Amino acid sequence: MEENKEPFQNDEDFNVEIPQKKLPIWLYILIPSILLFIIIIMIVISIIVSSSKNPLEKYITFQCTYNIVSISNLTQLISPEFSENINISMKINGTEYNFSKSFKFEKIGLTNIEFLFDINKIKIDNLFKNIYTLDSVEIYSYKKKKKKILSMISTFEGCTNLKSVKISKVNTEELKSMHRLFYNANNLNNLNISNKNTKNLEDISYLFAFSSFNENYILNIDTSNVKNMSHMFYNANIKNNLPLTKLNTKNVKDMSYMFHGLNEITKLDLSNFDTAQVTNMSNMFYYCTSLHNLILSNNFITSNVKDMSNMFSICYNLESINLLNFDTKNVISMSNMFLGCSSLKEIDLYKFDTKNVEDMSGMFLGCNELKEVKINSFNTEKVKDMSYMFKGCTNLTEINFNNFKTNKLENIAFMFEDCISLKSLDLSNLNTKNVLDMSYLFYGCTSLENINLTKLDTSKATNMAFMFYQCNSLISLDLDSFNTSNVENMDMMFYKNEKIINLDLSHFDTSNVKSMELMLSDCNNLIYLNIANFDVDNCNSNYLTILDKYNESLVVHINEDNKKIISMLEDKNITVKYI
Repeated sequence: MEENKEPFQNDEDFNVEIPQKKLPIWLYILIPSILLFIIIIMIVISIIVSSSKNPLEKYITFQCTYNIVSISNLTQLISPEFSENINISMKINGTEYNFSKSFKFEKIGLTNIEFLFDINKIKIDNLFKNIYTLDSVEIYSYKKKKKKILSMISTFEGCTNLKSVKISKVNTEELKSMHRLFYNANNLNNLNISNKNTKNLEDISYLFAFSSFNENYILNIDTSNVKNMSHMFYNANIKNNLPLTKLNTKNVKDMSYMFHGLNEITKLDLSNFDTAQVTNMSNMFYYCTSLHNLILSNNFITSNVKDMSNMFSICYNLESINLLNFDTKNVISMSNMFLGCSSLKEIDLYKFDTKNVEDMSGMFLGCNELKEVKINSFNTEKVKDMSYMFKGCTNLTEINFNNFKTNKLENIAFMFEDCISLKSLDLSNLNTKNVLDMSYLFYGCTSLENINLTKLDTSKATNMAFMFYQCNSLISLDLDSFNTSNVENMDMMFYKNEKIINLDLSHFDTSNVKSMELMLSDCNNLIYLNIANFDVDNCNSNYLTILDKYNESLVVHINEDNKKIISMLEDKNITVKYI
């Protein structure tokens, strides 16, 4: 039996040589090549991915075409409330330039310019103001939701050669104001503003004032919260009718001067206008000289309007105005409301509530086709000024003041000037106790034969100059009620009253009168004149020629103590009779 041996009792018992296998040389070359290839592929993929993102995503971009003269301190336009780091650069013909707050760039003849603003919120007020070489502008942002414009006040004001503007890809949800945005940009050919999300926009006053644009006009913005549209198209040079159907006016409070000076517009369709909140319509259609068709709907509500002064002034081609829905209970001023509406033959004022009106001066001034004005329903208890009210109403034959109460009336100067068709006037219901100015009151009323002045209170009047000037159809005047103790000016008061034969002014107190120049001159039929109590001590001797041309049969009755006037009369060989 063989003896068992323990395996591997010592190191010598286990001495086996294992052969090592070597890698091929080509593999040493292949592996790095593969790794290098993978790296290259990754770099290429990275480049492709990065190139798929527009490098301008972080910018709000203003791409412009113009010859640049001088731009300085652009960063000052950005509100200091934003503390984030701002990256601003400019691309000129594709080459990008960076600049700081002290940046000033001056060069002539450059075009295709881009301003790139890396900022989330920006105010671009006055950005291109008065850069008269600016030709075209497009404003856009690749990240529309992040980049916001807060204000665009006067951005293009004074850009007199600006022809094309496109603003369509910018976040304007926080935009508050476009005040004077295109003020005096009077060469616009293409205008496209179609940022529908302008829900916070409040002010578009003077937006197109003094500007000019043609039919390529797109204004598709949300104006539902706009409060101020005053002067929006003020004196703009617009030859075609305005497309206003997309304007939401439900919250507008100020429409003053809105269409002022659009003298080539023939038609305005405001049928979509909701004016329930408007408080100011003064000068709204002033000087729309070609306008003959004004369309107002039932939504043209005026219940909150306080100012209608000059509303339709100088619309001399407007033949009719629909005023049936006008609620005027809160109106304070109707001054010059229909001034110069020379084609209006009638105005329906039946529903006018004038209980709060204080100013009616010039209300119908120059309405020379108006044959009748029904103002019987007018409440005039608060009216202070009726000066010029009917001046130049050359076809009016009658005015009825029977229901007038005028306790606060202060001014009636020029009220009936050149009402050449008026034959009679009854002013017995006019309370004039507070009136200071009566100058030119009946000036040029050449057909006026009779005036009832028996209750006219003149106790506070200081000016009666030209009051009855050229009333050459008046046969007689009863002025017994006149108190002239405060009057200072009586120049030409009765000048050319050619049919008056007798005039008794013996009760006139002229102690404060400083000027009587030609007061009674050219009254060619006047043969009896009583100025017995005239006091001319305060009258400037240079303005005391009360008579120049006169009837040779004139006899003047006067107090013999009145040496100044007597001397003047005797110099003219006028017969004097002492009282």
